[in-house]
Amino acid sequence: MRPHFFRYTDSVSGNGVNVDVTTVGVTGRLGQNVWLGGRVSFWPKLAVGIWHSWIHYSAPRDGFTVTIDGKTVPIGPSTRFKEDTLFIELQAPFLFHVAPHFFVGIGPDAYVDVLHSVDSVRNLRRFVGASSTVGGWF
Repeated sequence: MRPHFFRYTDSVSGNGVNVDVTTVGVTGRLGQNVWLGGRVSFWPKLAVGIWHSWIHYSAPRDGFTVTIDGKTVPIGPSTRFKEDTLFIELQAPFLFHVAPHFFVGIGPDAYVDVLHSVDSVRNLRRFVGASSTVGGWF
């Protein structure tokens, strides 16, 4: 379980647009590792999370645009957005225990927004794919 998180990023694009993003949120996960054999297991996990982001773009002048969740938005010398998200995620990797305390895994995952908005404009996202994992313990 990842009870809460804080993230801050600050970057500059090749055309001089600066973006800084501050995010706070909470994510909870529930799962159980099920052994299928001596070195293979299945680890399905369900996650529910919520976060809020403050996004600030600084452009050298007017006339720049950015794409936020597939929508092109004009930005000026100082443009701010707020993003709110409530999501559900399911991961189901098969783990291969290559050593007594070390594993690698791969399996399907799915992500769906229950709520997602940027400055009150709703845009629900869905992702289906595969992901890998590496882990271990002492």
